[in-house]
Amino acid sequence: MIKIWGIAACAVLMAIGCQKPNPVVVEPSQDVVAAVDVTKLNPVDTAVSSIASTTAVDSLGVTPMDRTKYLGLVLLNSVKFDYGVGIQKEANVTIYVGDTKRPFAVGGKVIGYWGLDLGATLLRPLTINGVPITRYPYRLPVPGTNRDTTFGFYFFLDLTSEITPNTPYHWVIPSPATLAAVPDTIITPDDIQVLAPVAGSVLSRSKPLGLHWSPTLVDINIVVGIGWLKPLPFMNLHPRENTGSTVIPASLLEGLPPGRITLTFIIVHRKTPVAGAPVAVLVQAASVYNSHIELQ
Repeated sequence: MIKIWGIAACAVLMAIGCQKPNPVVVEPSQDVVAAVDVTKLNPVDTAVSSIASTTAVDSLGVTPMDRTKYLGLVLLNSVKFDYGVGIQKEANVTIYVGDTKRPFAVGGKVIGYWGLDLGATLLRPLTINGVPITRYPYRLPVPGTNRDTTFGFYFFLDLTSEITPNTPYHWVIPSPATLAAVPDTIITPDDIQVLAPVAGSVLSRSKPLGLHWSPTLVDINIVVGIGWLKPLPFMNLHPRENTGSTVIPASLLEGLPPGRITLTFIIVHRKTPVAGAPVAVLVQAASVYNSHIELQ
């Protein structure tokens, strides 16, 4: 992590790229004006796959720093995508727990783990606030090929029309022996609003970029990514104090390639680590706002 003692306002750029960015070295600069921690994000090692490592941060709400830490995920996400022509909204529950006793290996290398069914049946499904969560086949990409393989299960429920901020959500997992230690309730965080930059804007990399958002006084991460679809994480900005605004200095922007950038603002409520669970489990409710811009 590179600590920058300056930036009064923090920004996040995420992107669409399948290509990897050129390596960037972030150094302290005189034009940084407030306390922000900047973490360079190398391409995540996906040698061991999970839902977190195969789904983009802009929709999952799990930061790249956490992606390789957890083989168990209980996620409640409220997500906005702003391209400057209206805001698209989605919200969902995603649950996946890998079974370390059932690895999937290719060429002697473990690439993933069987997704546990968590005791779910038609008569005893997983539920959240009483609504059944659907079980789906968990598919793992096979390295070096254009195919994947079904290896267990994960659980997903679309809650776009139902999720609300600052609301408790309670889930029931049929097999208490599997995840007996997992907290069964979490409260959704405040709804994020991004006021600047205006999504769809075409901006210069040679000028500082001002960012304004709400709410304040809560922990926030801003992920800078390359591209608009499945953005490639590039750096993470973490204001040490959330004042609702920050500035990305030109010295950081110039390290980005020109083109489409996604700024992903993330605030979370989480309960982790989960003692007694079979694997490291992240229990998290996230509010995510993706602002899509272009840099020249």
